[in-house]
Amino acid sequence: MARNPDPKYGRWILPVVIAGMVGATFAFVNSLDPDTVPDSGTTLAVSTSVTSTTTVEPSVTTTTLAAEVTAYLADLEGLVVEAEGLLERARTINNDWDNRTATFGDTEDALRTLATDTSEFEARVLAAATVAELEASHLALNEAAAAMSGAATGMVDGLLDPDSAQGRVNSFTDYQNATTAMRTGLESVKSRAGVASDLVTEDTTAATTTTVAGG
Repeated sequence: MARNPDPKYGRWILPVVIAGMVGATFAFVNSLDPDTVPDSGTTLAVSTSVTSTTTVEPSVTTTTLAAEVTAYLADLEGLVVEAEGLLERARTINNDWDNRTATFGDTEDALRTLATDTSEFEARVLAAATVAELEASHLALNEAAAAMSGAATGMVDGLLDPDSAQGRVNSFTDYQNATTAMRTGLESVKSRAGVASDLVTEDTTAATTTTVAGG
């Protein structure tokens, strides 16, 4: 039998070489640190940040007037409102006479009634229960009420003056000014009551802090 001159060793050598390369590659990869193993993908670092918001609520001080002071101021407010109502009556009476939409007799009667009512109003202001610490401030109200009463009488006298209406006109102006003084006096009493340490109590709410954290 004739011997094959071409044994074709490459048929079995090539698979051996490939197997050796695969084995070497596997051993190389296993020897690498996990952090250095090449990765065909892209890994994005995730950054986690924590923010914190702090809100500080300031302390709050509440001032409270004593009960008797609150009642006294309420009474004064009512008196001042009454004074302003009397002024509106005086204005209407004078305007009606100046415009001759009212007779002389009706105007005289209206002014006399106004004078009586204003005198009674003055008496109520003088008799108003005061708070000891505010008596000095109350004097301005007494003076304003007295001025209103005098001006009301002056309007009657001015109407009866046969020579001039100026006395009535001037007295009406005085009546207006006295009524304004009543309102100003009330505001002064309120201001004094608010700063008199023995008339008020203070309640202070402590400051609070709120912290909100977010990630």
